[in-house]
Amino acid sequence: MAKWIRNQYDKALTYEKLMNSHKRSKSGKGLRREVILFSLKEEEYIEYLYEKLTAYGNSDYYAFHMPGHKRNMELMRARLPYNIDITEIDGFDDLHHAEGLLKELQENAARVFHAEETHYLVNGSTVGLLSAMMGCTERGGRILMARNCHKSVYNAVYINELRPVYIYPEFSEETDLNGEIHVDQIKKLLEEYEDIQAVVIVSPTYEGVVSDIEAIAEIVHEYKIPLIVDEAHGALFSTKCEYTRCRCGDPQSS
Repeated sequence: MAKWIRNQYDKALTYEKLMNSHKRSKSGKGLRREVILFSLKEEEYIEYLYEKLTAYGNSDYYAFHMPGHKRNMELMRARLPYNIDITEIDGFDDLHHAEGLLKELQENAARVFHAEETHYLVNGSTVGLLSAMMGCTERGGRILMARNCHKSVYNAVYINELRPVYIYPEFSEETDLNGEIHVDQIKKLLEEYEDIQAVVIVSPTYEGVVSDIEAIAEIVHEYKIPLIVDEAHGALFSTKCEYTRCRCGDPQSS
């Protein structure tokens, strides 16, 4: 039964069907205009990229590069897109130093998120937290961080030999969950520790609890240090502008 289900899934999963479903889902109802335009633009890039990948896959170039399957469609008995699975080679841009297609997509995403810059990440938001903390602190420096941060934040503390000062979120006995971080907590600790180099908090939390980012950012920036916010669980906020500003501040402020 499992093999039959997989075969039926493979038959249904074609690029054309995926694109048609994507087009049908873009009715625009309840979405901001910027998001719709971003989606339309992104679709053009996806089609362009797919055409380039398909042309390369059908060419007589032999793959002296990763991945190890070398675009061999007969390698496995499954309809997997080995023919368009490639690494960073000429003509297909490089995520670590984007100059073409990926660079344009990132710039377009930044306009949607109202950010100065947007960078696509590998390995989820973990690499973003690691790079942000490593870039904002000196080895052995002091950092102010929420005690309920993701373990990648603790990894960054270890890697850069940082000295953490913990902010403990409020705790609900009723729900047995961590609550928000209060701005007066941060203000008190910034006054107590004058050598703090950066502040790291998570908002929204895994359970959806948001903190007042606008107020927190205002206090942190008074001390001329960066505020790093792990918003991995709040990607939907970019399409819910009013909710975001009401509950956790304008995204631009952080």
